[in-house]
Amino acid sequence: MAGRARSHPATGSTAQLAPVRTSLHGGGLWSRRLARVLAPALVVVGVVAAVVGLAHWLEPTRDPLGEVAVPMHLRHSEGIGADLRLEIGLVPYSQVRVSGVPTGGLPDRDHRTEPLGVVVVHAPDASSREQLLSRADLLVRGVAVLVAAVALRPVLLAIAHAHAFRPAHRRRLWVVAGCVVAGGYVAPLLPWGASASVLARLEGAYGLSVSPTHHVEAVVVAALVVLVGAALRTEGPTPRAGE
Repeated sequence: MAGRARSHPATGSTAQLAPVRTSLHGGGLWSRRLARVLAPALVVVGVVAAVVGLAHWLEPTRDPLGEVAVPMHLRHSEGIGADLRLEIGLVPYSQVRVSGVPTGGLPDRDHRTEPLGVVVVHAPDASSREQLLSRADLLVRGVAVLVAAVALRPVLLAIAHAHAFRPAHRRRLWVVAGCVVAGGYVAPLLPWGASASVLARLEGAYGLSVSPTHHVEAVVVAALVVLVGAALRTEGPTPRAGE
């Protein structure tokens, strides 16, 4: 009697392999709805932030004195008040004033500012470079928000539609991390370039320093974003069930 051929599932080294796909539907229906709303909303916020930053950066200076406002560390002060006057010796420095000091107290301080905090120096006869640098922080922050929102949009849409995490999504998270560094660490340093130029013009000024404030926490946040992307990546092939 003729036997019937039977098929057997492949075993051992002949098992068919399929790549692991990390799904982004983790939090359920509510998280998918939130991601669907955030995807376009963040882009709108980014566009507004970039436009506001550009308008602020290109705002023409109508002041005939060409005044520029720049941050500086206050290291010595003999006066306390809301609006101080910069003096060279006992002679007031012409048309230069210092603001940012609360009435009846010293400037606001945190762990990054010493010994007396950061004040704002208003100086006349500013060059175009000083004006642009003093306003560049808001522009860089706005552009960083826009680029991050555009980069993050496909990732949020993948979450909204419960699609698998792809290598392209990981690269987009790297872009987001770069934007965090640009907006949170690099942008605040730009006005200090204008501060150095202004202080160089104020010959004989005493008690002021242009050592910038470093926001290292932005780098930490960027590193966390990169780690999230690394945690979600595809690890490797695994046998398909039933094969």
